[in-house]
Amino acid sequence: MLDPANGYLVSAVLLLAGGIAFAVVVLHVVRSVRRCSRVGTAVRKVWRGELMLLKARMAALQIALHQRWPKSDRAAPYT
Repeated sequence: MLDPANGYLVSAVLLLAGGIAFAVVVLHVVRSVRRCSRVGTAVRKVWRGELMLLKARMAALQIALHQRWPKSDRAAPYT
């Protein structure tokens, strides 16, 4: 089993990865907006990038949550 220090390290790494993913998405969006001649196309590409980022952050949060509170004692913080 992981001790809490390793769990915090993994959470920090996941947050760092999320920040890097955010920077990549922002760069992609900026380039897409520059390439698009129509605003509607640029807005759709930005929306897709935001959804992709949201899915990545939710997955990272779920992983961190499962590592912090395994299924056997997940209810422990609320009891």
